[in-house]
Amino acid sequence: FSEAVTGFTASDITVANGTKGAFSETSDTIYTLTVTPTSNGSGNVTVNVSADVAVDGIANGNVAASQAVQAYDTKAPATPTISSIPTTTNDNTVTIIVTAETGSTVTLYADGTSLGTAPEGSGSDAGKFTLTTSALADGTYNVTAVATDAAGNASANSVRSIVTVDTHRPDAPVISSASLTNDATPTLSGTAEDGATMSVVFAGATYSTTATGGSWSIDTGSANPASGSLSVNANGTNSLSVTATDVAGNTGPAVTQTVTVDTTKPSVTITDNASGTATGDVVFTFTFSEAVTGFTASDITVANG
Repeated sequence: FSEAVTGFTASDITVANGTKGAFSETSDTIYTLTVTPTSNGSGNVTVNVSADVAVDGIANGNVAASQAVQAYDTKAPATPTISSIPTTTNDNTVTIIVTAETGSTVTLYADGTSLGTAPEGSGSDAGKFTLTTSALADGTYNVTAVATDAAGNASANSVRSIVTVDTHRPDAPVISSASLTNDATPTLSGTAEDGATMSVVFAGATYSTTATGGSWSIDTGSANPASGSLSVNANGTNSLSVTATDVAGNTGPAVTQTVTVDTTKPSVTITDNASGTATGDVVFTFTFSEAVTGFTASDITVANG
């Protein structure tokens, strides 16, 4: 006031878009009132003092005060949305894109720890905030975003997104199918990291399959190559190479095998030890063109003896 007054109380003050709080008299000319702006809103807080609510020492009433106007913004920004983030990646610097209120400051968190502030795009990319993290250790992270407007109001946390960082190569797969076969279109099989994408290169053809439950298998007689064409040496050696790429995109070392295909039936020659007409026991010799198993006397048919 311009001079000392009495009779002035908080009830003499009219407040719009706010709530009266603590009122105090600092001196006989200065009074203070704390006003809390309306929550979750924006606009102007107005404060008015009408005429004749306080008097000076000779009972002159005050003149009405000029209205005080204070802009306020207590409205939190809309909850941001993480619009782009990989589920699993072998890149430990993860790029995350968030959609949020234009002009806000967007901070990203992994399991509650700040990853940094995402810069906002310009022009047609206004409202889109992009952050590429510093190098993250291998592991799984719960990522959230918070938008803070120019007035300092913070949004609720975004719905969390989960990203797994995996920079380790899978172990070499195992080939368990036989290296020697009489099948010109053999089934190739083995084990590898569960879920890995298998690249199986055999006799000029490249096949792709998934290691389901840690096992993989390719029937070269029915499977269609992803590239190349199958050209098996039906009586000789054939090269086999297998690699595994995990779900994060890491490719492990290749494992190789030489597959020998033998489709030629062995021949057998029968000779005996008699120089002429036999008059007693004769010893017959059976000579096969290659090593065999399973041959017994019961496999031999004898007539006249």
